[in-house]
Amino acid sequence: MIDFISKGVKGFQKGHSVPKKIRDKIRKRALGQMRSGIRKGVFKKGHKTNLGKKFPKEKYLNAGMRNKKHSEKTKEKIRIGNLDKHTGEKNPFWKGGISSLRARIYVCSEYKKWRESVFRRDNYTCQDCGKVGNKLNAHHIKPFSLFPKLRLVVCNGRTLCIKCHKITPTYGNFLFTNKKYMAVC
Repeated sequence: MIDFISKGVKGFQKGHSVPKKIRDKIRKRALGQMRSGIRKGVFKKGHKTNLGKKFPKEKYLNAGMRNKKHSEKTKEKIRIGNLDKHTGEKNPFWKGGISSLRARIYVCSEYKKWRESVFRRDNYTCQDCGKVGNKLNAHHIKPFSLFPKLRLVVCNGRTLCIKCHKITPTYGNFLFTNKKYMAVC
């Protein structure tokens, strides 16, 4: 019978019982720690901690930025502070600028502001079916790829729900597969 548990063998395996000799050894070690005072946070049997005490929620509830938004001024300060950190070529995962122009535009702050202003102008309502809120898309009326100067112009955007956005003639790769639409633009 083994007196100890080696590093390579797990102490507990589902379906296997631990031999009585090892269980006794573990129990004695745990009792010795309790008696010698190593485990000082252990309470006596029947001890009730903080029974009947009431704590003010404000003091112990750390809400942080939950349900709050940074102001534009604060966002700008954060952006400036992060400029020289791991961005671009300084990032250890840099692969030589392989991101497409479209991907870089979608993550820039100007695009996010354009999107938000389109939603605000349309009162967060789908302009085709009238659905309010939920999952909305900012749709480019003139195609994103064909009119680069109109990409961030608010007049070139409208709010659509996902269902209505998918049936527009310029959604996804439909633009490049439909020759009739290309001739109209």
